[in-house]
Amino acid sequence: MLTKTQLRAWTKELRAHPEQQIRGQLVNSDETGFCCLGKLCQTLGLKTEPVQNSRDETTKGYLGNVCHLPRQICDLADLTVQGSLRVPKHTHPAQFANVAIQYGGVIHRSLADANDSGVPWSVIADWLDANYPAVEG
Repeated sequence: MLTKTQLRAWTKELRAHPEQQIRGQLVNSDETGFCCLGKLCQTLGLKTEPVQNSRDETTKGYLGNVCHLPRQICDLADLTVQGSLRVPKHTHPAQFANVAIQYGGVIHRSLADANDSGVPWSVIADWLDANYPAVEG
């Protein structure tokens, strides 16, 4: 789980740099654009590296990943590769409200889906502040 300090740093970056929001990949090749999950990787101090994408082109990514959150970050932040909160197996359906971002009449079940659908980073940051279960630290 991210600490409250890590969460604050991430949401601060999302709010401070909305012009950097891109779709479909964690980071672009010149490192001027990010998905919200790529911004998490950057905020946590990960360095980009050259990665081959599905079109056999060299681009940038984190820990060998172009489009999905690296497994190490999934484990640290308790998120899926698409940026969904991991929900315990026996969670009651009434408790699922806080694992989806609703924006513009659409329900987005992951941060990647919200980001790639154009949900503004400020909305994603507000949702994270209200729903991500960060721990002390």
